[in-house]
Amino acid sequence: MPEYVDRAVFIYDLAGRNRVKDVMANCVGVKVLAFPLEDWLDDPEAVLSGAEHVVIAATLARVKQLLLQSVDYGFSVGILAIEASRRMGQLLDLPENSEAAVMHALRSDAPEMDLVFCNGKLMLFRATIGWLPMLDEPGGMSRIEAFARALGKLVKIQLRRVDVTTDSGQVIKTTAIGCMMLQRHHGALGSTLTERAMSISDNSVGLVIMSPRSVLQYLQFLLEISFLS
Repeated sequence: MPEYVDRAVFIYDLAGRNRVKDVMANCVGVKVLAFPLEDWLDDPEAVLSGAEHVVIAATLARVKQLLLQSVDYGFSVGILAIEASRRMGQLLDLPENSEAAVMHALRSDAPEMDLVFCNGKLMLFRATIGWLPMLDEPGGMSRIEAFARALGKLVKIQLRRVDVTTDSGQVIKTTAIGCMMLQRHHGALGSTLTERAMSISDNSVGLVIMSPRSVLQYLQFLLEISFLS
């Protein structure tokens, strides 16, 4: 049985203001105070006023900003996808039904989520280092299209030294043409092609390291995942 917070703050931008009524009239009895995004940007502490859960309906950039602030202020976050961030909703598995989406955003039993930083910037869903032809193509592209684009990148791949430090401090040294950190294991082509080999289902980050012996071997890999899998 899902558990819900007792009270929450709802912040929204211009595109998300049409969700105010749904959140305020939620069917799970959560007391909600709604504020436009401008109020939050002016004084987050005043808007929080002791609340420990914040729901947001805004663009991806604003969602990222809120996630960073959640680390500093210690509140949990619920996300409502809007038209401008529909893709984010798909990648995060957010319910499409309005009532279900609100209930999901007000839950108190959601798991913790790892945050990935690349060159100092917060990355959601995935971060790619180096060249990963085909795997690093955006979601929505067919395998045939991705394979054609990948062929043009093959001449650029080369092995580089990679040091991976685990949470326990263990250092793994290897060589690779590229690495991909996956926060969600579906949606983008790289996630789709690797999700069956990954058993992570708790919002932790998965790391895929590609280290082919040669361009020919990588081409063989592309052929297999494009036409045989």
